[in-house]
Amino acid sequence: MICISFLSKKMLWDRSRNMRTYQVLHPAARELPNQLSRAVIAKGHNKSVAAVAPRFCQLDHRPEVRYFEVLPDTIDRNTPVVVVVHGISRHAREYASIFSGLASSGKAILIAPLFDDVKFNGYQRPGLAKTSVAKRSDNALNDILKNVQDEYGVDTSRIHLFGFSGGAQFSQRYALFYPQRVERLVLAAPGWFTMPDEKYSYPYGLGQKLIDTNLKFRFNETLSIPTLLLSGGDDIYRDAGLNKTARIDRRQGMTRLERAYNWEKEIRASADEINQPILLEHEVIADAGHNFIDNVRRYSVDHLIEEFLFRKPKETE
Repeated sequence: MICISFLSKKMLWDRSRNMRTYQVLHPAARELPNQLSRAVIAKGHNKSVAAVAPRFCQLDHRPEVRYFEVLPDTIDRNTPVVVVVHGISRHAREYASIFSGLASSGKAILIAPLFDDVKFNGYQRPGLAKTSVAKRSDNALNDILKNVQDEYGVDTSRIHLFGFSGGAQFSQRYALFYPQRVERLVLAAPGWFTMPDEKYSYPYGLGQKLIDTNLKFRFNETLSIPTLLLSGGDDIYRDAGLNKTARIDRRQGMTRLERAYNWEKEIRASADEINQPILLEHEVIADAGHNFIDNVRRYSVDHLIEEFLFRKPKETE
């Protein structure tokens, strides 16, 4: 494994914020309220976290598999592993820096895969049969986790997984195939979803037609993963990064916010059909748009995510 440490001025986020209160509410002026979602008041944090330089790494046997890591001072077999997955802008380094406090505080090893747009174009859709094994993003993450386990002796069989936008699409689908590996899951502003519907082939639904024959959906198991769906109340624009195909618009809605509501509704309905409890929370930050770094600066969403990822089980139920 090759790792390089570096620090750039762009990575030195000002983590000292004035205490602020903001609403996490249904944006009633824009969308009909979804009564299944939880309305809460969240507070930012008035604290500074020392900037830590992420290390750039690549696998010796697969140099196309690259990632950033931030390590705590002390690591043992039970040190948690947090994986943060970028969107199509591929700001893996910035995400590693934003969440580096998890490592500097000793809570976890931080891993941020970098899925480039050449080797891993379409990384948001892991497990597609038409994607070569070498270009499968789920295989790449599994290889990263094996390398981290071999290198540091930490157990990577269970991870805390976060993804934003395209990274949230990857994370939702990764959990469908590997729910046994996901301890907790945060999906922030996915552009669209794999819906719990076998009438539609993957990645639109749970139809088996287009997935690798070595994989299978383990949908029922995903319902037991404590999951936080984060949406922006102002994430209602059909920008260039949004999937605007007619089948997605018809099936899931016209905006990321509408699609999140519809996915949540169908997931809960599916859980009810099989009489299985679901550990899903959906929070809408009223004025947040589709810019994760801006939402970190304005609303401290990184702290909401960190708190959920390390919340004790009894607090979730």
